[in-house]
Amino acid sequence: MSWGQSMLDIGEFQKIRKRVFVDKDKIHTLSDLHKYYLDLEIICFNERSTELAELLKHSMEIAEQKQNDETIFKIYWLYFLQTYSYVKEIKNSEKIVSSMEEISSRSNNIEQLAIVLRAKSILSQIRNENANSMDYIIKAFKTISKSKEEFPETYYGTLYSYTVFTSLADRNYNTAISNMEECLSFYHEKSFNSLGLVYVINLLQRFYFLSNQEDKVDELILWVFQDQKIQSRIIDEHYISLYWYSGTIATKRYRLPEAIQYLHNAYSKIVKNKSMYEAMYEYTDIVRLLSRCYALQGQFQKSYDLLIELLDFIEKDVVKENYFEKGIKRIYFSSYTTLMFIFAQLDLDLSVLEDSKLKQIYIRTKNILSKTQLSKTLLLESSFDETDIKNMLETEKQDAQEEVNLLIHQLLITQKPYNATEDTVTKIQSIKEYAYEPFYVDVLLGKVYLAMGKQNKFLEIVKNMKDKTEEIRVPVLKIWLEFFVLLEEYISNPANPQTLQELRALEERCGNNNLKKIVEEIQLYRTLISSTKVIEKTENKFQQVAFLDVFNEQQKKIVMEYFQE
Repeated sequence: MSWGQSMLDIGEFQKIRKRVFVDKDKIHTLSDLHKYYLDLEIICFNERSTELAELLKHSMEIAEQKQNDETIFKIYWLYFLQTYSYVKEIKNSEKIVSSMEEISSRSNNIEQLAIVLRAKSILSQIRNENANSMDYIIKAFKTISKSKEEFPETYYGTLYSYTVFTSLADRNYNTAISNMEECLSFYHEKSFNSLGLVYVINLLQRFYFLSNQEDKVDELILWVFQDQKIQSRIIDEHYISLYWYSGTIATKRYRLPEAIQYLHNAYSKIVKNKSMYEAMYEYTDIVRLLSRCYALQGQFQKSYDLLIELLDFIEKDVVKENYFEKGIKRIYFSSYTTLMFIFAQLDLDLSVLEDSKLKQIYIRTKNILSKTQLSKTLLLESSFDETDIKNMLETEKQDAQEEVNLLIHQLLITQKPYNATEDTVTKIQSIKEYAYEPFYVDVLLGKVYLAMGKQNKFLEIVKNMKDKTEEIRVPVLKIWLEFFVLLEEYISNPANPQTLQELRALEERCGNNNLKKIVEEIQLYRTLISSTKVIEKTENKFQQVAFLDVFNEQQKKIVMEYFQE
């Protein structure tokens, strides 16, 4: 079969898949091996599975017996792509790439040289050697760039990886979009590689989103699910990837019902196919995001249940043996951040949690956080160079957002008694733009300024949030803004009875939406405002209750009774 023939549909794929397993022991000559490889390549371009990895291992042994370097190299590459994402396979992956490099050095074949460089780039990325990884993929693309017509599959696979890396460095999304649109045309019209097609669609969604072309995201997704050529050739594994990434982008756009629908579709297919292990990176990210979306919607029980499911899965021995530490770190950081959304309070002290599963999130996250350079610089050093911090954050921007959220949290809860210093506020301001949700940082800083008695600073925070109201898309944050605006009104005119009425209405609305923590906070401030025990200065008055929501029930009761007398 050649790439220019009619596209592979699901029925043809299933026939070929059946054939590669039936014929695996019918390879007697080199000609048999070449013919068998053509089928094997098609299946590997459409499926990732442990079953297929085992078949490739068997095929490698046969190819080695035939001593044909070209076929050995190709099957090694297919096996590498199937298995490199598993920790226990990493040593074997390194050996395979070393063997591929030996073959390519003997042949001096352009395609083989480019593939080896691409494989080295992947291994360097796994080792967190980002500079080496970038260097290898640039060399790979330069090597293959003049051979697009001769080796189109390798060229477009390399262009995809090259675009991923260079876009992270230069953020030239127009070029990235142009590259991915070229890749999309190839995979849609000329290639059997349906996995490649799906990966390109996913990345193109991302680049459209990052370049503020959200209408293009909608157009692309609509086209994908209506295009008969695509629908006739994608299997459950491809749908899982499409739904997962579409849900990821919808989450970033805060289109929560849409995100939940996509993510739940992916989740259901994984559970139905019992492919949680084989798709463990997709599965864990889907559950992580679903939990986050439900928390943002105020559906806390669903969010909590998914968090427990995620933790139970990630602690299974077979997962811990194969899941890279960087991914586990992300899961715990994200789970911790979601917990903060669940409780609708970033200043909740999770160390006092009694639930053993949630306690596990706190302990594991604290342990991971204590080892990162960013946290050491911000939490342990009394002074820091803001430029160095920003350079560090720019380098790790894609992975740093959850960590920044946690660092801000830690910077606040380590203050005693919840009275942040100027240095702490400066540190928070310097890293705010890198947080997962910068407006949540504004909420925290607003409370900090109230606790410090700095009403002018608090009013600046409120003004900033009001000026950017259209950018606030998290429902909980919109409520915080309403709350802060009412406090602003009280500060401006303490005698206005309308403020108390509006606070009561907001409190009731939050209660109806099960936002218990915000209800408690509004109630504290409302009680304080209406108290007959007048404290002359409002800044002193607010200092009495700022961060009171993290105190225990007995302490709250004493304060509430004092103001209610």
